[in-house]
Order: sequence, then C-alpha cells, then structure tokens
Amino acid sequence: MQAWLQILGCVSDSAANGEEAVNKVNENDYDVVLMDIMMPVMDGLDATRAIRSNGYHTLPIIALTASVREEDQEKTRTAGLNDFLAKPVDPDRLKEKLLEWAGAKLSRIAATEEEP
Repeated sequence: MQAWLQILGCVSDSAANGEEAVNKVNENDYDVVLMDIMMPVMDGLDATRAIRSNGYHTLPIIALTASVREEDQEKTRTAGLNDFLAKPVDPDRLKEKLLEWAGAKLSRIAATEEEP
C-alpha cells in the first residue's frame, strides 16, 4: 500500500495495529486514513470508534477489507468509516477514493498522467 501511495505522490505512515493507529491519529495531522479492518490488538472498527470518540469526526477514514458483503459494509458505516476499498486494492480505485475524500488536499494526484 505504501508503495502505491508513494507512486501517487502521497506522504504516508503506517501502524502495526489498531491501537497504534489511534495513537498516530492523536499525534499527527492526516488528510485521510486507510484503515485495515482486520488488525491485531484492536481491529479497524474499534480503532475507528476510538478515533471518532477522540473528536476526529470529519477525518475521512476508508476501510480496507476483503469482505464486500452489504452487512459488512453496514458495520463499517456504523463504526464511523466513511467508505471502503475491497482487497486486493485496485490502484485506480485507490486513486479515486483518495481524490474523493481528500479532494483539493490531494490535487497533485489528479494531475498525475501515469497510472501506478
């Protein structure tokens, strides 16, 4: 994922688990969060709930999940995630979602001619 983000011109960070993700959001200023749903220590749904309860109500959080069932998508929305990307992640969909949720902050991506 970080390689694709780098190709798109994004500066990225990573977390080894959901608890670390919550701590990083509390300590840094992110334009968008790509949240893996299946993580150790704290899963992506609980991590998102914690991020939202810490006051980050407008931070776009996009779920990364292998499950595309409607009931699972509903769980992500209920937990406070804004959208989801199905795994394996298609680089074109990644680019679309980043532009959709981070918009002008990521305008340099829109100007990228070559696809990753």
